[in-house]
Amino acid sequence: LAGMALESVLRMVYTYTRVTRFSFRLSLTDVKKIARGTLPFAATALASLVYYRADILIMEIIRGDTDVGIYSAAYSFFSFFMWFPIVLARALLPSLTAGFRDKPIEAEFTSWYWYRLAVTAGVAIAFTMTVLAGPIINTLMSAAYAESVITLQILMWAIPTLIMVSLSFNSLTIQDREKTGANTSVAAAATIVALDFALIPAFGPRGAAAAMVITTALWS
Repeated sequence: LAGMALESVLRMVYTYTRVTRFSFRLSLTDVKKIARGTLPFAATALASLVYYRADILIMEIIRGDTDVGIYSAAYSFFSFFMWFPIVLARALLPSLTAGFRDKPIEAEFTSWYWYRLAVTAGVAIAFTMTVLAGPIINTLMSAAYAESVITLQILMWAIPTLIMVSLSFNSLTIQDREKTGANTSVAAAATIVALDFALIPAFGPRGAAAAMVITTALWS
């Protein structure tokens, strides 16, 4: 928490000294305008929280601690790669935004180039971890986590489509279509919750992993 607070302060100082001067004196009209503008992003953030964390809560209720442990072991490896689409999208957003402003046709071509390249990298990552999941988990964990292997193998195939989702959100943001992104995020959150309730009772951790992959494919 202290680290996050320090980061926020440093960002504000950098923005104030290097980017633009700002003031906290806002009128009620300004507050309403900001609230309306940030609402789609808030809805997307809340939906993403449900999307990424609902499975563990539902599994705890339906299946218990043992399956939660098996799923969490696989998810701990998956979450490392899960940040790749997020970091990639954030890194590309400023240059793509400037490109669409200055040279929209050329920027569209560049966007599709990065889109195909990133998804290809995602497929390569998913395939590699599918092959290595067994040796990694069997080496680092006890035999009690054997089911984490297939759970991780399933989860990893959400990475290519998560990349598609992240880059699609870039395009929507650039085109001022944040509401469309928010609507799809809320729909994805509702879908994964429904699939979790449908698949976890019968298949446990593997069902939760399958729900993640299916929902991400529909989301993209």
